[in-house]
This record gives sequence, structure tokens and C-alpha cells, in this order.
Amino acid sequence: MAARTRRDYQRQSRKRAQASTSSRGYGRAHQAERERRLAAYRPGDLCAHGGEPMWWWPLKVARRYLHLPHTPDRSGYLDGLSCARHNIAEGNLRRGQPGTWQASRAPACEGCGKRSFYAARTCQVCGAHYHPSGSRQRTCGRACGRALQLLSAAPRPAPPLSACEICGYPAVRGRRTCGLWVCAQKLQQRTKEQNGTCGPMTLRPAKLRTSRQR
Repeated sequence: MAARTRRDYQRQSRKRAQASTSSRGYGRAHQAERERRLAAYRPGDLCAHGGEPMWWWPLKVARRYLHLPHTPDRSGYLDGLSCARHNIAEGNLRRGQPGTWQASRAPACEGCGKRSFYAARTCQVCGAHYHPSGSRQRTCGRACGRALQLLSAAPRPAPPLSACEICGYPAVRGRRTCGLWVCAQKLQQRTKEQNGTCGPMTLRPAKLRTSRQR
């Protein structure tokens, strides 16, 4: 059997695009069931395929990202809804490996009975049982993830406070004096003396008036 070319895949895609909605399994009954489950959907419900919480809301926005998941043999539907990413990935995997797709799926969890691509874990903050949506996930949700970040972050030592150069009290952060007007004036006078000037301002030498300017 000859290998399939790009033209063969394009021809198959055109045939699928020309097929009706009912012939592909998305007829009126499928749409009615999806609308019924969308009406009962609430933010935080778990994806039927991936097991991660879904947070799309309001319903007008969630409608674009939620799919009605089929069973492996397409004879019925799984419980709840599925996110578009996992539902499309499941369909692509099933079409690519029709014989081993069921065996390649993750087994049902013994604790909660839900299917997931990742094994069950224990949250490092609250100790809850959860199924991660990625290999790097270590907590059951966003709140515990933020708490883990705060716990694991190394405390930054506060910079040492410098002393006022005039009175010796702690200076204001980023300044050389304690903030008192007297210390600021004394420091300004000392700086002027070190620079070779005296008085509140440096006087410029007056220009000699020539006969033309007269």
C-alpha cells in the first residue's frame, strides 16, 4: 500500500468539511445536551478529560471553550464538560491510534474515580487529593500555589540603615541626614565649605564694562 500524500489528507479534510453536522455526530440531540450541561456549569468544574478546574465565565465566554465530550466508542457522553484543548486532543489521538487509544488513556483514579492523564498527587500546602494539569504542578489550585510561592521564597534581608552625618541618628533611606531641617542645613554648609565656597550661593565675578557698552 502506497504511503499517503499531502493531497490525500487535503482530500479527506474537504470530505469532512462537506459532511453534515448530524452525520458527524453533532446534530440536534448533541447540541441540546450541550446546552443543558452549559446551563448547569459553574466556574471551577473539572474537565472530563484532563481533570483540571475550568474557570471560564461568564457563560457567553465559556461557551466558546467548553465541549461536550464523547465516550471512546462515541456511543454516549462522559460526565460533565471538557475544555476544547483536551477534547480536540482526545479526538486527534483516537483518529491517529484507533486500536490502542483506549489502552493509552490513563486509568481511573482509585481515590476519586476520575480519569486523568497524570497520576493523583497530594497538595503540598493543604494535603488535598488532586489531579494535576501539568507535570510541574505541585498544588491543588491557585490559592495553594500562591501560598507555596510565599513559603518557598527566601526572605530578603532589609538593607542596613545608615546614620545621619550630623547628629548620628538613623538617616532617611536614600539620604545622608535624619530628615531634620537643621541637619540638612548643616550638611549643606559643610559641603559648601569642602568645595571652597561660602554663603548660600556662589557669586559669579562681575563683567567689566567696556567703553562700547557705555
